[in-house]
Amino acid sequence: AKPVNKYPYKVAALRISDKNINFGDVYKGKAAMQTLEYANQTQADITVEGSYSNDLNAVATLAEVKPGQSGTLNVEFNTAACNTYGPYKETFYLKVNGKTEQTETYAITMVANMVEDFSQMTEEQKLHAPIAEVGPEVNLGILAKGKSKVSKVFPLVNAGDNALLIRRIIAADDMAFYAPKTGLKSGKKALKITVNTTNMAATKYQRNITIITNDPKNPVKNVKLVWEVQ
Repeated sequence: AKPVNKYPYKVAALRISDKNINFGDVYKGKAAMQTLEYANQTQADITVEGSYSNDLNAVATLAEVKPGQSGTLNVEFNTAACNTYGPYKETFYLKVNGKTEQTETYAITMVANMVEDFSQMTEEQKLHAPIAEVGPEVNLGILAKGKSKVSKVFPLVNAGDNALLIRRIIAADDMAFYAPKTGLKSGKKALKITVNTTNMAATKYQRNITIITNDPKNPVKNVKLVWEVQ
């Protein structure tokens, strides 16, 4: 059997265990750490530096790697600073031998799914928690063609007591959603949607969107939108 190659990928002159990091589900505000291993399989010394951003901190444990040596890259995802709930992706770039550039040669990509931690809620809080109610399909009706903004009230209602906060809505670029910063009050429909029909032909459409809220029982709602442009 062939020996397993622990470092099948390259970052410039450096060999590395992977160029993709999958954090999986991470809780907002909770520490999340992953590590990659790297090695110098050349005949010359290699220097390596990590990368820093608001959301990610990648630290190389061995800054100067001599031939035959290996080290680890500790990648910390700062979930407290990141405000993107649901699927999240970020690419960062290592500095090898004093050089870096925003190209595939130096790139490491991380993905994560940030979720809200409801585990500390008391029974009283659960009793009065918000409840996001919306059907699996929403018909927006007929939308006028050639308009930059066609507005509709979106039929998402808060069937609970406390304010329903919209954490994120994943939708196409020609759609925008507007919700009160204080959230949707009990029994209220206050979410608005605008659709840009400028480049839409006169026909029927359907799209899927994902709504992420602070509803502890059903924080993620997948909804199909249908409409017709005339």
